[in-house]
Amino acid sequence: MAAPADPLEAMVRAVDRREVIGRELDRDLARAVYVARRYDVTWDDIGKRFGISRQAAHQRWSKYETGEQNGRQGRLERQAVEAVARALDER
Repeated sequence: MAAPADPLEAMVRAVDRREVIGRELDRDLARAVYVARRYDVTWDDIGKRFGISRQAAHQRWSKYETGEQNGRQGRLERQAVEAVARALDER
């Protein structure tokens, strides 16, 4: 394997990619929690699944229930998740 032309730049790009992937994973997880809550999964059950308390789960993800996270984008994401949840209800 050949060494990159600029190892420091390669490292910075790798860190940047990791940050982007991390944000995407956080959004996916928040959407999944939102859907779970829509189906009456309790904060206690969510917390147990992730090895945290119900309070910690609520503090981490409840903002997605109200769309507080990203203003307009949060509302749009919530609407998209609601549409998926409705489709699942119709099955």
